[in-house]
Amino acid sequence: MTEAELRRLLAGQEGEAVEFKPKLLSRREIAEYSVGIGNAGGGWLIMGVSDQIPRHIIPLALPPEEELARIRESVADAAQIHITIEVVPLPEGPVLVVRLPSRPRGVPFHTRDGKYLIRLGDELRGMTLAEIDAIRQEAGMELTASPLPGSAADHISATAMEELRGVMREAGAAPELAKLSDMDLLRSLGVIADDGGLLVAGLLLAGKPEAIHTHLPHAQWQFRRMKSDTEYDHAEDGHECLPLALKRLRDLVAANNPIVTIPGLLVHAEFPRYPSLALRELIVNALAHRDYTIPGAVALKLYPDRLELSNPGGFIGGVTP
Repeated sequence: MTEAELRRLLAGQEGEAVEFKPKLLSRREIAEYSVGIGNAGGGWLIMGVSDQIPRHIIPLALPPEEELARIRESVADAAQIHITIEVVPLPEGPVLVVRLPSRPRGVPFHTRDGKYLIRLGDELRGMTLAEIDAIRQEAGMELTASPLPGSAADHISATAMEELRGVMREAGAAPELAKLSDMDLLRSLGVIADDGGLLVAGLLLAGKPEAIHTHLPHAQWQFRRMKSDTEYDHAEDGHECLPLALKRLRDLVAANNPIVTIPGLLVHAEFPRYPSLALRELIVNALAHRDYTIPGAVALKLYPDRLELSNPGGFIGGVTP
């Protein structure tokens, strides 16, 4: 950017494409502005300038080139956005100018922790579900409705199909469904395309681990048996379809699921601390209601006194706990 170009921006208002800051922002803040302005069409983040008109230069203590490189890497890691940073020398002092690219067609930018942000006027706010869907529909396809290359049979695991049938029986599905062939069952569930190919949804339901690793690299889970808030003595990680991930996580909890005794007059009733049905629903929700477009794993942490589940993604704009 030339001095003349920068002067023209300084004379104008902040808006969807321009943000002025008097100081160097943190890497997290730069990543969030990259997401918000990128979702609004791209633009500039300019640091070392007052954000009130008439603007004046507030000289920055410029970070070394190594730190600028780390900022670029951090934004790429946190939001998968590749920014450019340049120092524009002015007589009043240097200004740090960050070029923020526009999002690709059909792909909303977001942070690693699941924040979908957009610039509206001179404000940065969370996106609504409708806004996110509208962007994704530009590409004409929702992720789980996307077809996979090759034949459906190439991607399907026989072990996963049997486990899927087991989950269906446990959940009370119609018995005749479980008797169908693998392809007919998947077709009845709506995860086979008209041309016979498998959709991403079918991969989540019954895919081979290697196919999931290739086409859904973020479909991961973690188990940690915690000794304290920070230490654990058992760790396991997986990369399977939903029924197999559900089975393994239930097994890991079952091996560490103490019996609670409820004293009664004649009978001392015994119950597992974490009932099987409740545990199944918790894990299914964590696996099914995660954002598979962003990095991260469904994490189950089993503490001596509690169980915690978390998954990647965040609340849609405007929704809070």
